[in-house]
Formats: sequence, C-alpha cells, structure tokens
Amino acid sequence: MKKIKILFLSLFVLAGCSKDDDDNGTAKSSAKAITAFVFTAAENDALSADVKAAIDEEKKTIAAEFPSSTEVTALKPSITLSEDAKVSPDNKAAKDFSQAVAYTVTAEDGTDVKYTVTVTVSESDAKAITSFQFLQEDNDGLSENIEADIDEAEKTVLARVPFGTDVTALKPVIGISARASIDQEVKEAVDFSQAVTYTVTAEDGTKTSYTVIVEVLKSDKQVLIDIFNANPDSRLNWTLDGDIANWEGITVENGRIVKISIASKNIMVLPSSIGDLTQLRSLSFDTTNLTTLPAEIGKLQSLESLNLGWNEFEEIPEEIGQLTNLKELYLEFNPELQELPSSLGNLINLETLTAYETGQKVMPSWIVNLENLEYLDLSKNTIGVIPSWVGSLKKLDTLYLGDNKIKVLPPEIGNLSALRELSLSENELKDLPQEFGNLTSLSSLYLGENLFTEIPSAITKLNTLTDLSLYDNKIATLSLDFFSLTNLDYLNLSGNALTRLPEELGQLSELEVLTLNDNKLPSVPDEIGDLSALKTLYLNNNQLTYIPVRIANLTQLEYLYIQNNDISLIYGPICDLNLKVFHRDDTVQCNYE
Repeated sequence: MKKIKILFLSLFVLAGCSKDDDDNGTAKSSAKAITAFVFTAAENDALSADVKAAIDEEKKTIAAEFPSSTEVTALKPSITLSEDAKVSPDNKAAKDFSQAVAYTVTAEDGTDVKYTVTVTVSESDAKAITSFQFLQEDNDGLSENIEADIDEAEKTVLARVPFGTDVTALKPVIGISARASIDQEVKEAVDFSQAVTYTVTAEDGTKTSYTVIVEVLKSDKQVLIDIFNANPDSRLNWTLDGDIANWEGITVENGRIVKISIASKNIMVLPSSIGDLTQLRSLSFDTTNLTTLPAEIGKLQSLESLNLGWNEFEEIPEEIGQLTNLKELYLEFNPELQELPSSLGNLINLETLTAYETGQKVMPSWIVNLENLEYLDLSKNTIGVIPSWVGSLKKLDTLYLGDNKIKVLPPEIGNLSALRELSLSENELKDLPQEFGNLTSLSSLYLGENLFTEIPSAITKLNTLTDLSLYDNKIATLSLDFFSLTNLDYLNLSGNALTRLPEELGQLSELEVLTLNDNKLPSVPDEIGDLSALKTLYLNNNQLTYIPVRIANLTQLEYLYIQNNDISLIYGPICDLNLKVFHRDDTVQCNYE
C-alpha cells in the first residue's frame, strides 16, 4: 500500500511540471507582411533614383511606377519583412518585372501569404527633334552632309546649305526622341523654299512643333564683296571681278576659299556673311583696326587658325566658343579687351593661345579646360597670381608670363613635365618653389627684371637648361652648384651686383653667349679662357682693370665688349682674334711685350 501511494505522488508531481512547461512556453510568430518594397539606384544600374513601391496590405498587392524607358527585365528589389519572416523569391534577387511577380512570405510559425507585384513604366513625354540632316547620299545637289542647328528653346531648326543648292526637293534625315513619332515621313522630299513645320508627338500623346528654315549661303565671292563694301575706306586692292584666287590675301582650293590673310588694310567691319565661308580653315585680320566681330564667326566650323591680333577689340562674342576645330587663336595687342569670353574653354582642340597685352588681370579659369594647349602667351598684362590649376596643363610646351605682377609661383608649376620654354621676366619674383626643379624638360628660362638676390637653388637641378636669363636682378654671388648646368649655351647675368666669379665658370664648356655687363666685377677668372665654344662675351660697364690673357684662346669668339672699365692694356693676341665686333675704350692699348 505504501508503494502505491509513492507512485501516485510521483505521477502527480510530473503532471504538475508538464502543465507549468506548457504555460511558460513561447508561441511562434504568425507575422508575415511585406512592410517595404524599394528598387534602389544603388542595386539597379537602370535607375538614377530610388523607386518606392506602394503596398496594399488588404489586397496583398504591391505597385511600382518607373520613369519612361526604364528597362524592367532584371530589377533587384530591396524587401523589408515582418520580424522572423522569410520571402521567396529572395530579397535583392534579380527578377523580370515585365509581368506580375508573386512573392510568398512565410511566417515563423509556417503560415504564408502571397503578394502580387506589378510594375508599370510611365509613358514618355519626350517629343524633341534631336537631329536634322541633309545627307549627300540622299540629295544629288549636295557635295557634303549638312547638319542643322537646333534651337530647343525657340523650337527652330536652321540648316545652311551651300550657294546654288536647289532647296525645293530636299530629303531630310530627322532624329527624334525615343518612342515619339513625327507627322512627316523621314527622307521624304520637301520644298524648303519656305519655312516648314514639323510636329512631334510623344508617347503620352502630347505634341510640339518645330519650324525648319533652310538658308542658302552666299557665294564665297559675294562674301568678299560684302567685306569690301562694308569698308569703303579700306586699302584693299580687289577689283571685284575675275577669279578670286588672284585676289590679294585669298587662298582657294577646289573653288572654295580656305584662307584669308589681310594685314594693315584698315578693315574696321566684318559683315555677318563671313559665317558663310564654310570651308575656311585660316582667317587672319592682323592690324586692321577691327573693333567688333559678328556672332556669325561661330559658324566657321572648319576654322583651325584665327588671328585677330593688333586690333582694337573691346569684346569678343561668346559664339567664338563654337569653333571647336580651332587649333590656333591669336588675340595679342588688343589692350582694351579686358575680358575674354568663358566660351573659349570649349575649344578643347586649341594648341596655341596668345593674349599678351589684352588687359587681363587674372589668368582666365577656363584655360584649365584646354587639355591640348601647347603654347600660351599672357605677357604684358597685370596678372598677379598664378593659380594652382596651371599644373594640369600637361601638354604645355611654351609658357610666356613676362611683364606681369607675379610675386609667387605655385608648387604645382613643377607638374608641367612637357614644358621646354618659360618666360617670367619683368615680374616681382624673389624666389622659386623647390618643385620648380621638377621641370626636367625645360631648356629655356627667362627671369630677367625680377627681385632675386641669389640664384634659386631649384634652378641648379635643371640640367636640361641651354638658355638662362637673369638680367637686371640683385644677384651678388653665384653658388658653386650653379656651375653644374653644363648644357648652358646662353647665360645672361647682366645688370646684377656680382663682385666675383668663381673659377668653376670654366666648366660651362658649351657656352656660346656670356653676358656679364653692368655688374661690379673687378676681375674675371683665368678659366674664362676654357670656354672654347664662346662666340659672344659682354664684360662692359664693370670695374675691370684687365682681362685674362687666356681669352686669346677663344678662337670661336666673334663679339667682344669691354668698354667702360678701367682697362688700359690688353694682351696683344686678344686684339688679333678674328672678331666681327670689338668694343673697347679709345684709350685701351694692345700690348705685345
């Protein structure tokens, strides 16, 4: 009986524990909702911005609308779910949404629900004429393809066809926006003797109209006549008859003008018809008193060289920036110009730009865009600061910045690895950045008329230098490192405060021209006689009492200047050198003893 009681009690306890376990257990979640459904631009190359879908929880539908032309066949949605739920297909799995896609969400407790995702692509409202051409192959009267200019703001299209073109039956090739349509057949012959209207209809049914005008250009000869008639006081000697190939300053190829070069003929006005010379490659109106340019200058799309130097321009039209084939632009000596149009930054093929004495106060920032620039001249302005971006002109070969107000050079100037010639004369420089020594291609350096009291150490690293000018500074001594520049063939140190020349001067064995006049030298070292290549030597206006006898060894010497010193006698054999010019004071005697 006792054993039965114990067994009953044990069963009672076990039953009680089992009941407690059921009461305290955690039930699995039945939550199974899609709470967010987003197509992110980061996950989808077809998108430029995130697209958030709308979720109808009651109907279990998800709808997303995309911009027109979006490719929806491989989109990756980012899906947010209820906690502990799972989804199939997987989150961020690429799916084709050109048809509805079903997503099944399974709760933690195993129950599931299906959502239907539909994607729509908006109908495009694009309705532009994107290109308008007359192709030579479609139009017998054309010798070249004609690309029209489209003014989207005004909804106009202007095509300019050569002189003599029959415009009554031209066949255009028209480009329009994707999914749009046009009211006339492409390549259908059309009479363009009057303006023609084209209507473009977008995918969404909206419309816009363009007015197309075809302009027949003047003949090349008529353009020259227009120039002549616009300048009644010119000194042009054109007879206005006969073959224009024989007119002064005119070059013709295959019946078309390709070059005009007019100088000092008092041309004050260029007519708008100048823009009709579609084959013109070179245009030069140098020293002709021009004050303005017509906007039509921008129509000379074949132009490669434009010279407008030595005139009286106060401004240049922005349309000059349309000359994208231009390689050479000369604007020098237009002191009233003051400001150059920013559109010049569009001339990405420009290789040469001269704008000295054009009233520039700063280096125009658009120059940084001229990645093919090789030659830049901004001398004789009032530029005070060289911007750091100058170091990005990687193809620059020649840079002239003389006669400005430059006090400091940026370190980035050392990035001009292709630079061979640099002029910084007539500025306010006192030193050069160490990075200047990185100009390993530099062969000619002009630093005259600055404020140097010694030769900057960066110069001594320029082993490729052949020409160095440091005239009219305040240099009193020369470091021995300077004489490591053994490739120098031209050295100008005139107008400084030199009182001594080291004997290492004789190491500059390639020197052909040495200019030391207007210093305070009481003597020059005998080693000057080791400069066997020397042809020209300036020693005038110093404090010399003699010149070394070894100068007689300089058998290549042709020009010798020693006047205005305290010299009374010269070693006789020096007088016997085969000199073309020998300037000395009248009191100087040749001594043969």
